[in-house]
Amino acid sequence: MKYKYGEFSQDQIREIKKMMRKKIFFLLLCADGSLGEQYKNIDIATAIESLLTELDGLNDLLMNPPEIITAMGILVSAKKELLKENYNFGVFRKLILGAGVEVEKIKEE
Repeated sequence: MKYKYGEFSQDQIREIKKMMRKKIFFLLLCADGSLGEQYKNIDIATAIESLLTELDGLNDLLMNPPEIITAMGILVSAKKELLKENYNFGVFRKLILGAGVEVEKIKEE
């Protein structure tokens, strides 16, 4: 399929979706307090911002699929939840999973 700067194969799109989903779901590991000290040095809010920047570039390359915009909006909501004084991991988890679902919906053709 043709995109803004050339052509990408279905395999390439499939792999980038897989990679982005892994990055999104990694945020759950970082935020899960039951995992102890393993991820304590990761600034989750900064990681979300970095992911949003990557998705913004991908959005441009793939000529603005609505699923990326939805995923980005969900990640912004997840960051807001994370920064709340009365942060709720369950709400954060649901938002992160929702962002992953939206990335999976990106068409590969």
